[in-house]
Amino acid sequence: MPRPGYDRGVHRARQAPWSVGGLILIALAAILWGTSGSVMTVLAERASAGPLLVGLARLWLAAILLLLATSMTPGSFAVAPGDRWRCVAMGACMAGYQAAYFPAVTLSGIAIVALVAICSAPLAIAALAPWLLGEHLTRPVRVALGLGVIGTALLVAAPSGSSAPRARFLAGALLALVAGLAYALYVLLAKVSLRRSA
Repeated sequence: MPRPGYDRGVHRARQAPWSVGGLILIALAAILWGTSGSVMTVLAERASAGPLLVGLARLWLAAILLLLATSMTPGSFAVAPGDRWRCVAMGACMAGYQAAYFPAVTLSGIAIVALVAICSAPLAIAALAPWLLGEHLTRPVRVALGLGVIGTALLVAAPSGSSAPRARFLAGALLALVAGLAYALYVLLAKVSLRRSA
């Protein structure tokens, strides 16, 4: 018996074989991003690797892999002259994230730093979106923004499980906030570029 809905779904799946591969790549990226702080902790303890060296190595490796992928992918990856400064700015944001995040891990520990960076990035995006993207903040978003600020402040003001001295802990938390801001700016610049190329 024909099943139009099912058949259409199968046909769409066969037309887009890249979708599963894309999901796998997204999951792999999430795993690599989520474990970067833990890897930094292990490298600092066992290999005496400095945080800036680890961040630099990550950027170089990523740049090489992206250039190789670009060279093997058909199509043009030319950047419009008006978007070149955004590409440079996004690269600077990624460098700033590495330079702030990994030293923060060595100062305050992976648990607090990861939470502060992850919490602060969406807050910074929501706060900057009206100015950089012209987006209007709805009341629920403003409420969520306020609650997020309170939650992040509680993480910094009343940490649990951190044995670092207070000044050292606060320095790490501040660097984690800088990392979150750098990541937020990267996302906003990328969204502007996507809008221009759409």
